[in-house]
Amino acid sequence: MVWGRAESRGVEDLVERLRNNDPNLKSLTLLRGRRFGPEEVVQVCDALDANCVLQEFHASGHLLMPPSATRFAETLAKNVCLRRIGLGNVELGDAGLEALAPGIAASTSLQAIDLEHKGIGCKGVAALAQALEDSPSLVEIQLNRNPIGQKGISCLAKPCLGRVQVLELREVDIGEGSGTCFEDLFLHGNSLRKVDLGKNTIVGSGVDFLARGLYRAKCLEELDLTEVGFGASHSAVSVAQALASLPCLQKVVCDGCKIGPLVGPAFASVLHCRSSLPLELDLSNNDVKEETVRAVVASLDSMDVVRSTSIALGGNSLDAKSIITLASVTYAGLRSLNLFNTSSISDCMEEFCTVIAGGGLQGVRSLDIGGCRMEFEQLELLFRTLMGGAMPSLLTLVVAANPGIEHDRFEDALEALRSKRTDIEVLWSTSDPSSALQKMPRCP
Repeated sequence: MVWGRAESRGVEDLVERLRNNDPNLKSLTLLRGRRFGPEEVVQVCDALDANCVLQEFHASGHLLMPPSATRFAETLAKNVCLRRIGLGNVELGDAGLEALAPGIAASTSLQAIDLEHKGIGCKGVAALAQALEDSPSLVEIQLNRNPIGQKGISCLAKPCLGRVQVLELREVDIGEGSGTCFEDLFLHGNSLRKVDLGKNTIVGSGVDFLARGLYRAKCLEELDLTEVGFGASHSAVSVAQALASLPCLQKVVCDGCKIGPLVGPAFASVLHCRSSLPLELDLSNNDVKEETVRAVVASLDSMDVVRSTSIALGGNSLDAKSIITLASVTYAGLRSLNLFNTSSISDCMEEFCTVIAGGGLQGVRSLDIGGCRMEFEQLELLFRTLMGGAMPSLLTLVVAANPGIEHDRFEDALEALRSKRTDIEVLWSTSDPSSALQKMPRCP
């Protein structure tokens, strides 16, 4: 990928490469420091009209007025190689998308369009839906952070959606309303593989319609419901049951959905979904408790096939008993366990180590116990237990944001672990040259 330099200059050098069909220029991102006004748009589009190399063009963050959008639409109709585009800033709006829509409809190569945070409303979505009816290739749409609401989703939830595989509708001001659009979304989006509805308020009848729609989502592989807030309702149970019925499901994110201890066990049933593919289930920050942990463990123990499974339960009010129940899991398919910000693990570290030394978590490759208020003595005990052969499959251990890493003997203990278990990567600090940790959260 080539990035335009972050300095105030034009695009002449890039235009020259586009005109010459530079074989190394397959992806181009223009940083905000580049001038990309009306004149530069024309220059780039003139070069792209006949270009047969560039596959991705991103100029998000640059102002794109309707006349410039119209010119880019003409290019989309002519170019036969562009697969992914991202254009305009929050001022693109409905008028800009309406101007761009004819090019989306005419393009024979465009597969993905990034329209995140572009000030788009219902009129713009309606124009996009119209373009989808004629588009032979568009399968991925990002509409995150646009105020389209339920009316906008309804504009899109039509037969034209049938070819789309990836749809991102994160933080789109869904708000109040009947929620019928959610059922229609999956009724017509029968090819959807990945859907993001995170950071929207889905409550009341909207949860019921979401559950009904999910029963139709036979191709769905990933669903993100982060912070949708549907809470501890019977309708939320219906969502869990619908997810468990899906044959292709591989990832469900319900982080911060407020499902609570009563509904939490229902989501453990997602582990029994009909897919035999790897599965990730994220129930972080939901105030789930022991009942949910028991349901998760029971689901794992009852599996008749070994499937790679990742579970996130961080940020919940789990007690020491729940932690030990999780540590006792011997199911070989459990590959990843995330307990970030679960302070009770520091209260039962001795028993935790005894359990894993006896064969618990033997298939786990990644364990996240960052932010668990663990002191040095507890971390040292864990390291010694691992050095003794516990968790033989472990490849990644996250201990960042624990106060014990500040101890003056921590790095010596860490070095001893690394010398004995060379297969384990311990992520604890961005300043550690041996660590791949890119961002260390602070102690909660």
